[in-house]
Amino acid sequence: GPILGPQREVRVVAAAAMGRILNGGDPATELASAAADANALLADYNARRESGG
Repeated sequence: GPILGPQREVRVVAAAAMGRILNGGDPATELASAAADANALLADYNARRESGG
């Protein structure tokens, strides 16, 4: 099957950002923050995969 990595965690990050935007948050700020968080999750996942963890 497919390797999904941190898909669930990334979805939570994206949903939280959308919630903040819908509650008046600045879209550019919230999306940039969500992208940074998602990238950190992916980097951590990739590092663990490369180390065999």
